[in-house]
Amino acid sequence: MSDGPRRILLVEDNPGDVRLVREYIASSEGTSVELVVARSLAEACRTVSESDWHAILLDLDLPDSRGIATFRAVYQSAPEIPIVVLTGGENNDSALEAIHKGAQDYLPKGILSAELLARTIRYAVERARTRSELDEERSRLFSVLGSLPMFVYLQAPDFTIPFANRTFHELFGETEGRLCYEVFHDYDEPCSECPPMRVQESGVPEIWEWTSPKGRTYVLYDQVFPSASDTPLTLEVGLDITEQRRAQEELAQSEARFRRLAENAPDIIYRYRITPKPRFEYLSPAVTGVSGYTPEEFYADPLLGMKIVHPDDRHHIEGVMRGRVNSRRTLDVRWVHRDGDVRWIEDHHVPVFDESGRLIAIEGVARDITEWKQAQEALADSEERYRLLFEHAGIGIGYYTPEGTLIDFNRVAAAHMGGLPADFAGESILDLFGEENGLEYLQRVVDVARTGRTVTFEDFAELPTGPKWFLSTYSRVEGSDGKVVGVQVFSEEITDRKRAEAEREDSETRYRSLFEASVLGIYRTTPDGRILVANPALLRMLGHDSFEELAQRNLEEEGYEPEIPREEFKALIEREGSLVGRESAWKRRDGRTIYVRENARAIRDEAGNVLYYEGTVEDITERKTAEREAETLRTQLDLTQFSIDSTDAVILWVRPDGHLTYVNEAACRMLEYTREELLTKAVWDLDPAYAKADRPAKWTALKRVGSEIRERNFRTKSGERFPVEITAQYLEFRGMELEFAVAFDISERKRLESQLRQSQRLESIGTLASGVAHEINNPLTGIINYAQLISDRIEDEKLKKFADGIREEGDRVAKIVRNLLSFSRREIEHHSPARLADIVEASLSLYRALLRRNRIEVVVDMPEDLPKIHCRSQEIQQVVINLITNARDSLNLRFPGGDEEKRIAIRVQVLEEDERRWVRLTVEDRGRGIEPAAIGRVFDPFFTTKPRDQGTGLGLSISYGLVRDHGGRMSVESIPNDVTRFFVDLPIPAE
Repeated sequence: MSDGPRRILLVEDNPGDVRLVREYIASSEGTSVELVVARSLAEACRTVSESDWHAILLDLDLPDSRGIATFRAVYQSAPEIPIVVLTGGENNDSALEAIHKGAQDYLPKGILSAELLARTIRYAVERARTRSELDEERSRLFSVLGSLPMFVYLQAPDFTIPFANRTFHELFGETEGRLCYEVFHDYDEPCSECPPMRVQESGVPEIWEWTSPKGRTYVLYDQVFPSASDTPLTLEVGLDITEQRRAQEELAQSEARFRRLAENAPDIIYRYRITPKPRFEYLSPAVTGVSGYTPEEFYADPLLGMKIVHPDDRHHIEGVMRGRVNSRRTLDVRWVHRDGDVRWIEDHHVPVFDESGRLIAIEGVARDITEWKQAQEALADSEERYRLLFEHAGIGIGYYTPEGTLIDFNRVAAAHMGGLPADFAGESILDLFGEENGLEYLQRVVDVARTGRTVTFEDFAELPTGPKWFLSTYSRVEGSDGKVVGVQVFSEEITDRKRAEAEREDSETRYRSLFEASVLGIYRTTPDGRILVANPALLRMLGHDSFEELAQRNLEEEGYEPEIPREEFKALIEREGSLVGRESAWKRRDGRTIYVRENARAIRDEAGNVLYYEGTVEDITERKTAEREAETLRTQLDLTQFSIDSTDAVILWVRPDGHLTYVNEAACRMLEYTREELLTKAVWDLDPAYAKADRPAKWTALKRVGSEIRERNFRTKSGERFPVEITAQYLEFRGMELEFAVAFDISERKRLESQLRQSQRLESIGTLASGVAHEINNPLTGIINYAQLISDRIEDEKLKKFADGIREEGDRVAKIVRNLLSFSRREIEHHSPARLADIVEASLSLYRALLRRNRIEVVVDMPEDLPKIHCRSQEIQQVVINLITNARDSLNLRFPGGDEEKRIAIRVQVLEEDERRWVRLTVEDRGRGIEPAAIGRVFDPFFTTKPRDQGTGLGLSISYGLVRDHGGRMSVESIPNDVTRFFVDLPIPAE
């Protein structure tokens, strides 16, 4: 089909719908469409055959056809053209059936838009373009099937095999003229049960196993294969699982070995069940050596696993228990050993979920990494030593990206280039060395980064500091994750050596032969191992004083390569024709090992027989030593970077203009950005209160004082803000001025400070209440006494009644004052016996007047014979008052005025649960209630459902803590706008 306008056939008899489709197509941008309309099925079938079409938009309800019959007719006329069904009603059953029978898509007319039509047209074009590609893919598929190591074949209904791959033929022979049951079983008639035929009939794929007459076991995958003809075929893939079955049997035998391995492993292997009741299901014996506790002690106390965690690290474990499992699933936490020692533990854990996605267990492996942690601290000290070694090494060192961009020069390399390291960072190899030499150097870097081979070259270069020779070794640098991060080049200047070599070559005729002057070892040996020739360099290399001494050695009997036999050396030359650049370890006469690079060849006579072997040997011991030292330094750098990225502190390097130049992984995790995103940010992007215009003044101030500590608020990518404490330092690094900032999340500290301030306010209120009560108590006593005197001295009954009334009301006020004093007094004594009924009555005496003013009725149900409990009365009174206050506030929210349901019910009863006796206090109200989503958090500190000016969120959390301190328990149940009940259970002491 040509690349002109997209030709679309619209089959639609409704003029309004035709006009709407035309308008949508006309308003669509980027698509040139030619729309042709057919208003009946007959016209559509005729039009389809007259031209090429990219797609058909088909209304199923036409004047001469309706429903799925319309689709069948159009599809049979043009099966290769994609059809999109247009539906007008809510019932899309016919459209869905059309999809199953070959339609590409369907579009309800009610949601039709220009975008949807444009997308449909685009899909049609793509489908037409890829049709031929699919045919090619089909042929490639058969090519791939033909080369698979498993056998693949197609079976027809007449039991013939129209296709079989190479593996099939190797296993079962040729298939031409043979039926499947003849090939597989050597039968004369079909099998009684034939899975491939069953799949053809049912269309349902099957997987089954078959054992061949040769005793091999196969797993067979049968499914219907789409055929260009109407003949159904079955595609069967056979995989030999004989070895797998044998492995399964061996696996069963290894189960016991694995159990023994787990029991004797040095690491702790565990499974901790979270629901329905938290407990350890398995814990290996290694836990005893690390914690001092046996597995049986952990089984007996499910909370022991949390108790031994250092208090500062428990929030990590609590997060895991609540389902907040870190994607890395590795935690470093501290354990407190039974003997008091603190040990670092690395915990690798995996969450286990049920079918609904709920976390039900944690499985993991933990190990003692205390020594490793101590090594990390030592590594930080060694990093600076490595940097000094890099800077002050006696040879030039260059560090490049795999693409050939310079990351860093050391001082020696920069001096060769005529500058300082900072002058060259970021330049390409072509910029540094010019195109003539740079292209060759760049290719070396790319090859080493790709292959991982370490290579050494001697190079002559015209540098800004003059012409120089270098011995350069290229080696790949990998990160801790195994990824290639760069190529490091060690360049030893050998200008003097090369000059000396040149001078020796020039003076060859005057002094000595090249053989004698060569710095390389040169040898010649016979096939039977006799040494014919060895130059002085080789003698020195091997530690011999004379050739005569060396010639006494026979290489067939005692070679110089302990790792490679002499026969292997000869076989390699026979196979390859020569040895080029082979590196190996040799033993000197004194037993010391040296590393050499060897080139060798065989010299033959006219008949092809080996006369002798000759070769050259280069001592590369120093280079190998340097490579090992460089690898050690690279490992130390990788470990240092890993420790920086693993810390919880945000580490930032900031330029004077306020933009970030380095961030660690903690910054990415905490601020929710990728490293690439953060490196495009400035400090004012992270701190909303940091004004860009203030940066120059703040930078000048930091530069003047050197360092400062400040508290700020960071904003994450999602907009969430959290407080941080930032320690900022002014530093100079390689001629650059930078701000080094370390930020810690202090959200938890801020929360604790706020909680402390709130508790201090509560304490001050209690002190004020105590003072006021004391001030009222003295004059109140006088009023009561004077009323008693009046009542005793007058005979007028009416006045006596007034005086008695004054005394009774004074007594009631005095009782309130005594209860207020008792509530506000700081109690330091131990628990003492008390009646919960008295505590409830004392609490109500403080609140009855306020409840009456709010038109709230109080209903109290307390038996007279309640047993006493051991408690601090003031603390339990605080709990009761808090529950009454919350009930009052909830009732006032639901019933601002009076109502018959506006009442608080207080009930005290005795119950027996968990083999103990309890006194239960129930406070019930029919107020606003608590939503289901919030009921699990009502006891959390600072959580409140009240307006900001009516609640602090501390009352219930403090009450919960007081009840727990008394060995009790506190719970709640609530139906919003119906009923809410708080339960306080306090233990009854044993008699």
